[in-house]
Amino acid sequence: MTLVAIALIVVGAALSLFATSLIVRPTGWARTTGTIVGLSSSAPPWAPHRGASFTYTSGDGTEHTVWSPDATSTGDGVGGTVQVRYDPKSPSTARTATPLTQVFVLIAIADLVAVAGILMLVL
Repeated sequence: MTLVAIALIVVGAALSLFATSLIVRPTGWARTTGTIVGLSSSAPPWAPHRGASFTYTSGDGTEHTVWSPDATSTGDGVGGTVQVRYDPKSPSTARTATPLTQVFVLIAIADLVAVAGILMLVL
């Protein structure tokens, strides 16, 4: 039982660190808003994430079109907006930012898993 409790604490901590890494953008990367211009047909419409092509304008005024495997959440369609992170030195490496709501839900789940492990140790 102790090993299970320790495993739960470790899993909770790892999930929490992963969720936190989704908030922090890489050093030197910029953030802007893009527009979805096309959706991938490979995922069903009810899927939580769908691939999409999106355009964004980098800091130097150049417009870029990039595809991302998880660029949109359910309900977003062509013409919808997406938060974009990109490296000014290599704008084609742009990726979409994870919505904060999803990050906070993941952190809450991680905390619940860790608390369950702590309670197993204590009780």
